[in-house]
Amino acid sequence: MRKVVSFILAVLLIIGALPVLAQTAEGVQDISNELNLLSALEIVESIDVNVLDNHISREEFAYYIAKMSGISGSDTVRYFIDVSADDYAFAYINGLVENKIISESDDKYFRPNDPITQDEAVKMVISALGYTTDARVRGGFPTGYRQIASRLEVWDQFGDMFLTYRDGFCMIFNTLKTHVCSLQSIGTSGDQVSAQYVESDETLLEVVFDIVYAKGMVRTTYGGSVDSADQVEANQVRIDTEIYELPEGIDAEEYLGNYVEYFFQDTQTRYNTLVCMYPAKTAKEDLVINIDDFDRLDGTKLYYWSSDRLRNLDFQNNLIVYNGSLLTDNVKEFFENLNKGTITIKDGNGDGAYDYVFVKNYRNFYINAININQIYNELEPSDVIDLDQIENLLIYNSGESVTASDLLRDSLLSVASSADNTIVEIIINSEIVTGVLDSKNDSEVTIDGTTYKIERSYQDAFESKTIVGGNYSYIIDHLGNIAYVFQADARRMTLGYIIDMVSNNDPFDAKPIFKILSSDNEIFTATVANNLTIDSIRYRDPSVQAVENALINSGSLSQLIQYELDSNGNLKDIDTLYVGPDEDPEYSLSRVFETVESRWYHSGRYGFVALCSGTETTTFCIPEDGNTDETNYYTRKGAVTESTDTAATLDAYYASSESGYVDAIILERDVNLSEPETALMLEEVAQTINEEGEVLYKLSGYSNGSFVEHTLDSDVDTKDLQNSRKGDLLVIYQNDNGKINMVKKVFDGQSDGNGTIGWECETDTRKLLVEGMTTTAGVDVKHAAVLNLSFGYVMKNYDGIIAISKDMIAPVGERIIVEGKMCPMYDKKTDTIELVDYSAILGYNDVGSECTRLIHQTWYDGDRGVYLYN
Repeated sequence: MRKVVSFILAVLLIIGALPVLAQTAEGVQDISNELNLLSALEIVESIDVNVLDNHISREEFAYYIAKMSGISGSDTVRYFIDVSADDYAFAYINGLVENKIISESDDKYFRPNDPITQDEAVKMVISALGYTTDARVRGGFPTGYRQIASRLEVWDQFGDMFLTYRDGFCMIFNTLKTHVCSLQSIGTSGDQVSAQYVESDETLLEVVFDIVYAKGMVRTTYGGSVDSADQVEANQVRIDTEIYELPEGIDAEEYLGNYVEYFFQDTQTRYNTLVCMYPAKTAKEDLVINIDDFDRLDGTKLYYWSSDRLRNLDFQNNLIVYNGSLLTDNVKEFFENLNKGTITIKDGNGDGAYDYVFVKNYRNFYINAININQIYNELEPSDVIDLDQIENLLIYNSGESVTASDLLRDSLLSVASSADNTIVEIIINSEIVTGVLDSKNDSEVTIDGTTYKIERSYQDAFESKTIVGGNYSYIIDHLGNIAYVFQADARRMTLGYIIDMVSNNDPFDAKPIFKILSSDNEIFTATVANNLTIDSIRYRDPSVQAVENALINSGSLSQLIQYELDSNGNLKDIDTLYVGPDEDPEYSLSRVFETVESRWYHSGRYGFVALCSGTETTTFCIPEDGNTDETNYYTRKGAVTESTDTAATLDAYYASSESGYVDAIILERDVNLSEPETALMLEEVAQTINEEGEVLYKLSGYSNGSFVEHTLDSDVDTKDLQNSRKGDLLVIYQNDNGKINMVKKVFDGQSDGNGTIGWECETDTRKLLVEGMTTTAGVDVKHAAVLNLSFGYVMKNYDGIIAISKDMIAPVGERIIVEGKMCPMYDKKTDTIELVDYSAILGYNDVGSECTRLIHQTWYDGDRGVYLYN
């Protein structure tokens, strides 16, 4: 009997209610690998970790054996008096009887609640494998079954001892990997008929579940290889000569160079799919040497310290894999420059001899600048990582795989690069400890009574930046070393832009009041404190004139500043471009010296250092005419690019010379310049009257997957709304402060006139959805440059990529590739918009019947959404 199991691979490795034995008592077998497979095959649904060493009952073991064998019997026939039809294992026990795995007893009792013995369990698994006849020839129960179990390496413990859950699951696991018995030949001699049985080529796993069990060496992962063979993709692994697809949940990197046991399913595609794998038992266990314990490399001998003794290992015939790639040249030089990590010697083929030396060597990297896809190391100015030039990039944060977007300024990294820099592993270190430095020596420190090691390459820097008794914050690397330090009580000021300053007009206590645009896009007012510091100069009970003079002397009244508020919300500290007599220029606001094609540069402590805007840059948008109306001021976060800000005057600043990063950019711009923020599929347009008696328009519809409503101010141009109806597509223009300046209709969903989309249903497999021309009708030139609404066909290519184009058969250059993205889809039947994958477009139920219109919406630099509606 063959049972084909359709796996949901994403959950093949989950244990769920099953235990993962993270801690195993000494002398007790860890069976987490066995439970992984049994749970994936749904043989075992759940088990409490606390009962693994309890005895398993006859009924429960029979239930597992039936599921292992893929059988279930009659649910009406009753073979045993004490197994009723409402028992969970009733049909499974019947199936074992009907398939000759167990027999009916003379007294018709099964004794389901009794614990099963070792011999009884062995008899069941050997019979399930088809060796019953062979066992009878060898003496029957229990002798014959014991002999076969030993020969097949299914089990080696026999007798009347009761079986535990732990041993039972191991026995089932071994049985699944065992080859089943098959009939080879039938012979006759006179009246006698003889049959010869042999081990077949298939295991029970293959027969029942279509899963193959094998052993081999992991030779290539996305993050490295032990030879020069072709690399694999991020979701693949090469074991010996075969490449396998990896399901979600398996991180193959930790297995590189290991001899493993693995299970895979033949998916009838180019690559089979791995189910699970784990290190196989080898005569030589991995030898792991901490780089801190490495002494030297002398010829082919590696010397290292262990238990205060200097030991050595000869690896004359071993290959060296350095940070993911084979190391053949300058071996001694690389070993002399090891910093932190591990040296692991492995038996890669299970023959009992060491074959490979794996070196994982990390360097310290503190990001002080990000320029497009280049990151700069404050600790070594010549150390620049160009992410675009890396073939295989792995980034981890707290053990989870992340993307390059998680690499932020002021992040401490542990970086391991292959010799040719094609393979790079990055670990983001986020643990920070703050405390008083009690003591320190060359390699260790004590912080609030706790001792830490100092990262080897950082020891000199730590010595120069700290004093005993100081209060510091320390960043801990992934190995537990202190790898970066900064002043814990360093002044933390906030960036802001002074819009205006006036007096509070109090005749008894006149003080300045500031109106400030914060970096969080909030405009607030703050009265100065009784003691105000401006550029390190303190003013007691500062007058309006004194503060105004100080600001004008530093540049102008309206300018970018760093500021700090006291506990009452009063302004107590201001830092401008002017460097006061007691100010540390290292932590003072500074203007960047040169601008080149939207890149900013300055001469820092380490020479010519590049700066740029990034995800954390604050852009302060202010009016060119100095208008103090707060609706004309706003901020935003993110990179400034030429495509979005060429018309603006750029002025860049940094708040710390160590950052090497533009903290703020001032854009003086025409406040009437609006940017298209959202497209809205109109549901209803209505009018309302406000308290001043003005007639205002109210819009409602669908935008970005949600139902939204807008009320327009009286000064907004609404001529396009006068003939708008449900189904029209509008673009709402608003500045970054959220003020709507203009509404334009870009697609008439009802009209049969100019600009109408003409279309009809097709039965072609490419599914004609929509036909028409690009239109920006009614949108003035200024906005047409950044707005592109196109209408066209959706088709599915031979390679499965979904593309949108203007023509039915589009040249490659005209296709808009949208593979793997999400889009909002409007469903007229349910009157809702849901986020769906583009791949759902071709599977949409109404395609080919009612047909569907497609609007493909793009903004500055890429796709922002697709709208589908009937």
